[in-house]
Amino acid sequence: MSAVEGAAKLPVYDSLDADVIQSYMEYSLASLIYYCLKEGACSEQSSRMTAMDNSSKNAGKTSNYKSKATAVTSQFSLLTYR
Repeated sequence: MSAVEGAAKLPVYDSLDADVIQSYMEYSLASLIYYCLKEGACSEQSSRMTAMDNSSKNAGKTSNYKSKATAVTSQFSLLTYR
């Protein structure tokens, strides 16, 4: 709090007493905590979205691989039983 009170340019804008500075410090702390919580939530959501996107892409690749393998197997079985 002494750093805020000792700032050279602070009295230029307004005359501040100890209560105003205390309120400012509390508001600044609350804003910082809210920002950190919001940043964490956004990061978690982004990670989940990326994981789901990668999972969907991998499932599509696996599905394509399985359908190609099934097609080759059926072609092979048709050719061998004729």
